[in-house]
Amino acid sequence: MGIGSSTVRGSSGGEKRGSDMTKERYYGLENFGNTCYCNSVLQSLYHIEPLRTNLLKYHASKEPPPQNELEKWSLAACLGDLFQELTERKNYSSSRVGKRIVGGHSGYLSPKRFFRRLQQLNPMFEGYIQQDAHEFLNFLLNDLADGLADEAR
Repeated sequence: MGIGSSTVRGSSGGEKRGSDMTKERYYGLENFGNTCYCNSVLQSLYHIEPLRTNLLKYHASKEPPPQNELEKWSLAACLGDLFQELTERKNYSSSRVGKRIVGGHSGYLSPKRFFRRLQQLNPMFEGYIQQDAHEFLNFLLNDLADGLADEAR
């Protein structure tokens, strides 16, 4: 490895050199005022491969409630939906046609449904005001664990 080159270890254990990494597509989440604390947590969770894989499997196994009946959506369903959209967007933009249409190596999507459901479940997150990322992470993980445990019963 020479000076100025970068190497990242891929999920298969192989190394990716700087030129390979330029093929990757990155998608962020739209910021609604001061929701960057949520976005950073959500993006971090998305990049935990076992969590993402299992949430996508969970999402695929469920019949989603109607879009206009958000109160029937669990936070796990909303998160699975968001992860599915991120994955589809990333995969589409990596395709040959997607590169021509989307262009570039990055973009963002709007997690409105997730935030609306989060605000319905916990008024502390209403109004798009700055909150603590750790409080959000604790709330999200507890809600996921409780919701999935309830479904298992």
